[in-house]
Amino acid sequence: MSFIVDLHVHTKVGSGDSRIGPHDLSRHAGLHGIVLAEHLRRWSGAELEAHQGDGAILLGGRECETPYGHIIVLGAPDEAIAPARTAEELRSAVLAEGGLMILAHPFRHFPSSWNLLFPRSHDHWGPAQLAEWPPERLAGHPAFGLVDAVEVLNSGCTPRQNALARDVATLLRLPAIGASDAHDASFIGYYATAFDEPLRDDRDLIAAVKAGRCRPVARAGNGYVDGSNASPARVLG
Repeated sequence: MSFIVDLHVHTKVGSGDSRIGPHDLSRHAGLHGIVLAEHLRRWSGAELEAHQGDGAILLGGRECETPYGHIIVLGAPDEAIAPARTAEELRSAVLAEGGLMILAHPFRHFPSSWNLLFPRSHDHWGPAQLAEWPPERLAGHPAFGLVDAVEVLNSGCTPRQNALARDVATLLRLPAIGASDAHDASFIGYYATAFDEPLRDDRDLIAAVKAGRCRPVARAGNGYVDGSNASPARVLG
């Protein structure tokens, strides 16, 4: 039996744009774990302990804004990553702590000025030209060389945007993960990541992702199916 984890969920505790309260996290059958990848601050140990045992295991993390887009960090405390001003500095801080970095929704809004990777660093290229770039060229962005895994299923992306992320991850042989990026309780677990062994804590999760012992999955009824060719029926706002 697979161990299913949603690696990207936001709550009111640490993200000002979320409508999810702590007690909403216990209502999702089929999930064995939830990573709380908050925008503003991670859950404290006491907060995590207070809600463990309600359902899926809860793991604290952060979604960090960098010049190379949003990066989910696990296994590195806020005080270690707070001084980082670049993705390279963040990488150094996370590596020093033995943590994990996942590039979140790399092609959301691609191709447009809203995308965080392109064309912000390629302003002389317009959306039409960027849309013609093959995955091999997109894979040359330095962000992909600074992370341990790539989010290839995100409920806020179109099927094509998710497919581009999957193609780049495959080219670079980076582990691929799926996650909801939920800001509303109904989306928790919409996409997730399957592991072949039970995970006890964030160290188990970090080791499994770095080793590539995971795969993206999509919710189907009360269970999950392989997410390699998933197309979202809904899109998060």
